[in-house]
Amino acid sequence: MIEILLRSNVADLGKIGEIVKVRDGYARNYLFPNGLAVGVTEDNKRAVEKMRTKYLATEAERAQSARALAAKISALTVQIAVKTNEEGRMYGSVTANMIADALSKQGFKVGTGAVKLKGNIEEIGHHDVPVHLHAEVDAQLKLIVTAQ
Repeated sequence: MIEILLRSNVADLGKIGEIVKVRDGYARNYLFPNGLAVGVTEDNKRAVEKMRTKYLATEAERAQSARALAAKISALTVQIAVKTNEEGRMYGSVTANMIADALSKQGFKVGTGAVKLKGNIEEIGHHDVPVHLHAEVDAQLKLIVTAQ
């Protein structure tokens, strides 16, 4: 095992600026070559602390803009019209991609992965859809699914 200093966030390992122990091969073959970590020295600690400070400032700005976007999305109601049969049953379902496209038409650029549906929407009516905008910020979109 070797102690390393993380230069960026690594999933399931740690965040920027943390000192963690990993296997030698993982450090030599993956973390060091990809610039994700460095050895623990005083110079590296100072350099990584500067990087960490910049990262935290940028991350705070992202979180702030995500909060502003979340407030706008939470106040928004999006309507999607779908084809139905005579009994009012939908042909198909409303997907995360359709919701992201509807938001895009309203001027909100969010990726399909940000729309967190537990499953596709298969019923006409009002639905609350969670939209994940940042690690700390989620919004609730009001969605109305209507028959065409």
